[in-house]
Amino acid sequence: MIYLIDDKRKRQKIDFGFNEDKINNFVNELRPIYDLQELIVNSQNIFKKGNTVLYHESFLDNSLYSNEALDKRKHLEEFAKTNSDFNLVFFSGSKSNRNFEDNVVHLPVSILYSNLEAFLYQVQEEVLDLNFLLFGNKPEIENELNEKLKIALREIEAEAANIPNQKSLVFRTTKNYIQNAIENAEEETLFNKDISDAKFTDYIEKYLDKVKYDNIFIPLCFGSILSDYNGLRLATLIRCTDTMNQLTNVYLYGFVGMDYILNHECFNILKTKNVKLIPFQKSAFQKTALEVKEVLTKEELPNEIQKLKLNIPKDFDDNHAITNEWAIYKWNFTIPNPIYDKIDDVLDTVENRLYFKYLQTLYPTSKFSSIRETELNFLNSFSGKVLLIDDNYKKGWFDIFKSLFKASKDLQFDKLEINYRTLSRDQIIEDAYNSIIDTKTQEINYDVIILDFRLHSSDNNEVNIDLISGMQILNKIKEFNPGIQVIIFSATHRIWNLQLLQNAGADGFVIKENVENSLDSEFSKNNIISCLNLIKHSLKREYLKKIWLNIDSINTSLKSNPLKKYFTSNFELLKALSYQNLILEELELSYTILESEQKNKYAVAMLSMYKIIECLADIFVTSETANGILLFWDNTEVKFCKYSDRTYTLISKNNVISSHSYKSTSNKVQCLIREKLNLEDDNISQFIFEISKYRNDYIHPDNRFNLTKLESSKISNWFEKLKTILIKM
Repeated sequence: MIYLIDDKRKRQKIDFGFNEDKINNFVNELRPIYDLQELIVNSQNIFKKGNTVLYHESFLDNSLYSNEALDKRKHLEEFAKTNSDFNLVFFSGSKSNRNFEDNVVHLPVSILYSNLEAFLYQVQEEVLDLNFLLFGNKPEIENELNEKLKIALREIEAEAANIPNQKSLVFRTTKNYIQNAIENAEEETLFNKDISDAKFTDYIEKYLDKVKYDNIFIPLCFGSILSDYNGLRLATLIRCTDTMNQLTNVYLYGFVGMDYILNHECFNILKTKNVKLIPFQKSAFQKTALEVKEVLTKEELPNEIQKLKLNIPKDFDDNHAITNEWAIYKWNFTIPNPIYDKIDDVLDTVENRLYFKYLQTLYPTSKFSSIRETELNFLNSFSGKVLLIDDNYKKGWFDIFKSLFKASKDLQFDKLEINYRTLSRDQIIEDAYNSIIDTKTQEINYDVIILDFRLHSSDNNEVNIDLISGMQILNKIKEFNPGIQVIIFSATHRIWNLQLLQNAGADGFVIKENVENSLDSEFSKNNIISCLNLIKHSLKREYLKKIWLNIDSINTSLKSNPLKKYFTSNFELLKALSYQNLILEELELSYTILESEQKNKYAVAMLSMYKIIECLADIFVTSETANGILLFWDNTEVKFCKYSDRTYTLISKNNVISSHSYKSTSNKVQCLIREKLNLEDDNISQFIFEISKYRNDYIHPDNRFNLTKLESSKISNWFEKLKTILIKM
């Protein structure tokens, strides 16, 4: 039986086309396993002689079962060592070459899925030959290439190539190499095992950054598998690595033609300037090197490298992961004080993986516009508490923000420090929510949340946006208090995702830039400045959460219909409840206005608050006698406000507070809060005077010019006082 152990089910189906229909064609030969539980259940059957196990090297690495999965892998390796008729095949997206030793094989994931069908058809014919897994429908390719190499070596000229006045470097294989290839040329031996981008990069930096060469000759085929055509990858890495020989002429000498290498990932390097495939002959070395050719310049290089059109490596879950690494790298080179020591993992990936070296060459850091320290002076005014929730906080995001915020003495910047890889999605959501809101006291711990959209590995395959961890956290936060400011910080560019997030209450978006954004050398700088301005704007809106808490308290109180205790007749009660509904509407309207970007939103919110005060006056101060004495709803006399000489005078402790020729709303409510609600608080009385005066001046054009500008702090203070009155009621 063949066991396929791979947790990347979506990749298996979408990227490689190995869907359910194909799997169903091999139900008697193939058993796919997608999670640890399936692996445990099938363990007894897996560990049997004659079986073949195809194992994804990072199986469940990004899950809470990573340790258990690693133990199972070690057990498989030990079993394979002691059982030669048990085949173990490791595959990975980070691999670029194939190798095998006895019954253990290592493959790139793309090769495995390209050849799996051919391999399984052979198994159906009772032929268990790993060569079909390694080489697909051409299992004889390695023998064929070895024969061609022997012939090419037999036919090689005896006399060395003569390339006068040029300095050449010849890379040769560990065995079966061309001896005495070029007169006076330097030679270096290529390694045969453990071929990787990182090892290639070290090799290039070691041998190609000390002496400037005119020509570099590379064997097309080297390594344990000739048909990997590793020369193409090495040539590509030479062009994508910043050394003194980055622009040197590169010649790949091979004993096969173009038809053998057309489908190679790095084939397009041969379409670039001064990189050429030449015959396996010394005379070809000489002839090609002596040809007149234009010099490749640094300015031309990005346009030439663009011809490579490299695909995203398959060991990344999706574009989101690529975007994250690239964005951290770019932001780090854009901020005033880069933090190289804090982003070791990212730098290692970007500087040692072919795909990222390709991006670096297309978009060199020297072209990025950087931010000057003086451009961040506005950060000095930042104050408040900000929380970063991002599963990649350790890779550099937290330290980058920390570096940006260091000029802000009054800003507290924290991170949600949990193990995102081992926790379930529900646990991540719960921990995030509990870090923002104290479940015991219901206090809000932060003013602004910077929230990544996808925080759990399962989010990458989730088609229902409502189930994605970032969306669930956003919904929970906004359900508790919509005034908590949440900025979505994510690699998602899909407009429908952004629209749904906005509908859920997101207060802004910062897009982790993708590769295409790198075409604009100003993009990172503008993106960072825009992000910081958005955080500043959100910090200024922190008062909204206090406003909402007050409104929520009022709503809770009013929804219990407290007015029922004041009125006995149905008619009066119905009238009072109508006013109560109006109060609820004005509260909702005032919050909606304050949440908006309306220019005069504070003044409009003030009018809504004053409307509520008018409702109170109309509910509780209902009539007057023939001689001008005001009456409360219960027909008791209003004593605090006297009427004489057609003037209503508000008196406190025998001192006249105000006089009006009409029954002012302010006077009515002042009487109400003192005589019926027993609120003798001078601050509340002052609030009634302040908002009444502001409202009167605002609605009269000749007075409006003298108005002071309302601030959020004043509005917040007024809401606190209004809440006190309404709750007391």
